[in-house]
Parts: sequence; C-alpha cells; structure tokens
Amino acid sequence: MNRRLLYLLTAVIALSSCSIIRQYPAEQEYSKIWKGRSHAEIVTEFGAPDRVESDGNGGKILVYEEFSTTSTTDVDTHFGRFDPDYTTKIQTNKSYIHFFIGPDNICYHIKSNRMVMDPKSSKDFGMAMTIYSGVIGLSALIVPMLMVL
Repeated sequence: MNRRLLYLLTAVIALSSCSIIRQYPAEQEYSKIWKGRSHAEIVTEFGAPDRVESDGNGGKILVYEEFSTTSTTDVDTHFGRFDPDYTTKIQTNKSYIHFFIGPDNICYHIKSNRMVMDPKSSKDFGMAMTIYSGVIGLSALIVPMLMVL
C-alpha cells in the first residue's frame, strides 16, 4: 500500500512539473496598438529610443532594446582529482522593438522579437500550482499516517 501511494505521488509530481506556460510573439499585438500612431505618442509611452536609424525612405526607425545576461557555471570533476574544472558560459539576449516612422511622423510598421504570455496559460499555471500544492499538502498528511501502520 505504501509503495503504491509513493509511486502515485511521484507520478503526480512528475507530471505536474511539465511546463504549461505558452508564449507567442508580441509583434502582432504591438502592430494592432501602435500602427497609425504618431512619433510623439510612441515616445511618450516608451520614452526616448536607444537609437534612431534611417528607414531609407525619408523616415526613421525608433529602436528600443533591452539586454539580459545569463551566466551558468558547469563543474567538470575528473575522477581521482580533487580540483574540478569550472566552465562559465555567459549568454546575452537582446529583446527589441523597432517602430518604423514615415516622413509624416506616423508609424507604418513594427518589428519585434519580444514574447507575450498567453492569458489562458497564466490561468492554467495558477490551476496547476493549486493542484500541486494540494497534492503536496495531502501527501504530507497521508504518508506519515501510513508509515505508522
């Protein structure tokens, strides 16, 4: 009986650990909101751009960029040696939004690589965490009782 319950709890925990958060590109959302808006409205909302480039047609491209750096350290231990080799990997990710502004100071195109979380997956994630918490809470109560038996 104890083993079956332990296997069941292990399976529930393993299955609940799967990622259910889904993201989709934000470019379409930005286009719906900002296409047709003025240069002044974009700058008011996003602030001064990181840089301004020419679009080649008498307009400009407002460039907004964010950089994030992640660092991971891998330890490679050699058999029979006490000093491990450390390898650090640094990865820089660039997130950007480009607003293409025409000569009339109106946005006509947007490019971005940013991602937005799907609202449904946010609700699903909340439900999964509630179930996971319940399973952990129940197992904390049930397993000690079964150990006594």
